[in-house]
Amino acid sequence: REIGELIVTQSHYAARRLAEIPGVKIPRTGGFFKEFVVKTPVPAKEIVDKLERRGVVPGLELSRYYPKRTHELLVCVTEMNTKAQIDALAAMLAEVTK
Repeated sequence: REIGELIVTQSHYAARRLAEIPGVKIPRTGGFFKEFVVKTPVPAKEIVDKLERRGVVPGLELSRYYPKRTHELLVCVTEMNTKAQIDALAAMLAEVTK
């Protein structure tokens, strides 16, 4: 139960932090456990390519499986992700979506 509550807390914190980035939207802010969709102002593939070169996996670009969903990432947060890591992801995402 503790781990589940931590995951919910961390994933919802991540969704709030990412939603603060200009142009980034979280279509569903409630009712998720550890995975949520992030709508991005630039193609998600560009974000993934840039951040993976830095050793960061920001999420799964949904266009890999759904070709029309070019501006969406599926982000997953678990009990292993710290607030510092989430904040770092938010900072990097803000940088590459300008």
